[in-house]
Amino acid sequence: MNPWIQMLVDMIDNAASWLAFAYMLLGGVIVVMLIALFGALAIRGAWRWLTGHSWNSAIAAAERKAFRWNHR
Repeated sequence: MNPWIQMLVDMIDNAASWLAFAYMLLGGVIVVMLIALFGALAIRGAWRWLTGHSWNSAIAAAERKAFRWNHR
């Protein structure tokens, strides 16, 4: 095979490999960002719930939930 054609084929193959790597890297970054987003939303919801209630009401709610769970 002509060396120029072989070099062109190698360049296309290398570009395709880098493109596949970039897509995988971008997908991983998106997954990490989604996990961070949902984690932040969960922490925010827990913080709102805790600051919106007193500790006595939080403990009473946990006791009610445990009581309902034991009496199913």
